[in-house]
Amino acid sequence: MVAERYAKSLLIAAKENGELDKVYQDIKKLTELFKSEEELKSIIKSPAYPKNKKEELIKSLAEELELSQITKNLISLMIRKGRERFLEEMFRYFDFIYYREKGIERVTLVCASEPDQRWVDAIKTKLESAIQKKVEVEIKVKPELLAGFELEGYDWKVFASARAFIQQIEKQKPTKAAILI
Repeated sequence: MVAERYAKSLLIAAKENGELDKVYQDIKKLTELFKSEEELKSIIKSPAYPKNKKEELIKSLAEELELSQITKNLISLMIRKGRERFLEEMFRYFDFIYYREKGIERVTLVCASEPDQRWVDAIKTKLESAIQKKVEVEIKVKPELLAGFELEGYDWKVFASARAFIQQIEKQKPTKAAILI
């Protein structure tokens, strides 16, 4: 809840200042930084590390990453209020509401092997037509699917994999008589 409020405030401020795309790029940079730098994440989240030192660290990073003033201000505010432990969650939520604001549906396409790009483009086109939104497709390869694919959007999923079919059969455990029919 806390992270959502900060993310929404950041989105509103970015829109009002015409910097929505810049702030989104800031959040992407910060997300990657937090993923790759465990020590940074530990320092920022640590209650033992003084707030003024955290703010100095963030200021230094902000300059290095060329973050917008809006992003710098929000992160500094979160640190001053003792809410820095919510930064990563705020990044994730901002990412989500940014895409919603832009009218873009993020879709994950999971395949047993690397799919043909023409097939991916065809799925993307059909989805855009069906849901009347721009679609951004992320591809993940999971050999354990065996064959087929799984497609997942924000609040929906389609299972068309051999694994899903096998799991469905295992749930039903048909009798010999049912198999013969």
